[in-house]
Amino acid sequence: ADLKTGFEAVEKEPPHAVLLDVQLGADDGLSLAAWLRQQPALRDIPVIAVTAHAMVTERERILQAGCNACVSKPVDFKLLREHLERWLARPGMPHSNS
Repeated sequence: ADLKTGFEAVEKEPPHAVLLDVQLGADDGLSLAAWLRQQPALRDIPVIAVTAHAMVTERERILQAGCNACVSKPVDFKLLREHLERWLARPGMPHSNS
């Protein structure tokens, strides 16, 4: 997918969470995270970034862009599940018990 497709998909049907590859073809996937944080109806959607770079500076850049968490490639699916469970269980989420 590309960034334009991501914007269109989220606007058409807001997801419960976004799993975002930091590098979306020629685009920087973090632009989508930053855009989500600026949209009143979408700003609370949890965004988890996936990156091939595990350096501290990259993780800081990802969090500053508005992502809630970050996982490195190859993806540790146990860690990804923990992040999803943590962020989706927040009060006010449509599927949370709160």
